[in-house]
Amino acid sequence: MTETVAQEAASNEFNVRVDHLLQTTCEVARALVSTHQAAMAMLVAGDWAHARKYFSLSDKYEPWQDFTMPARRIGLH
Repeated sequence: MTETVAQEAASNEFNVRVDHLLQTTCEVARALVSTHQAAMAMLVAGDWAHARKYFSLSDKYEPWQDFTMPARRIGLH
């Protein structure tokens, strides 16, 4: 495996772990404050166009668990 491929694999693994950690954090935050919905965003390089977004919904909103809306750089998502 070349160094570049190894670095890319390590970067991808890091991103997967960060996403998992932040999704879990969003779920724990929702549970701690006893709400039905929680949302978080992490700006990448200070740019909303590349923001990572995390959502947590209670069982009350189970029908919408798989709903996604692609970010369009405007409005609320």
